[in-house]
Amino acid sequence: MKRGLLILTALVLLIVAAPQVFADYSRSDAVTVMRASRQYMQEISAAIGKQDFHEAAGLLMELAQGHQSLTQMSPPGGSKAEWDRINSELVAAAYRAIGAIGQGDTAKLQAEMGRISAMNREGHSTFRN
Repeated sequence: MKRGLLILTALVLLIVAAPQVFADYSRSDAVTVMRASRQYMQEISAAIGKQDFHEAAGLLMELAQGHQSLTQMSPPGGSKAEWDRINSELVAAAYRAIGAIGQGDTAKLQAEMGRISAMNREGHSTFRN
């Protein structure tokens, strides 16, 4: 009986606490990702300018990973669904940009870079406080 109560208590605590562990907004983590994102965008543009597409692809992957990590937290205000949509669209644009590099399609690469910038602007206008 005591074992069953202990398991039930642990299960209830897990159900209540787990969403908070993964959903809490960390301003410092978000700021770190945003600052890195800005730096990556500058470095990606420079790599594209030098036609160092291997470097650009690696940086795009880093950018995507940072924004994917943001979907694990809830925004400080506003809609979680909107937060996830913006970050997920940015990640998808980064992956499409990597694909464009693989295809040698610089026009598509530039279009995806524009989408990444647009998602950054939308995210800032929606959630930056």
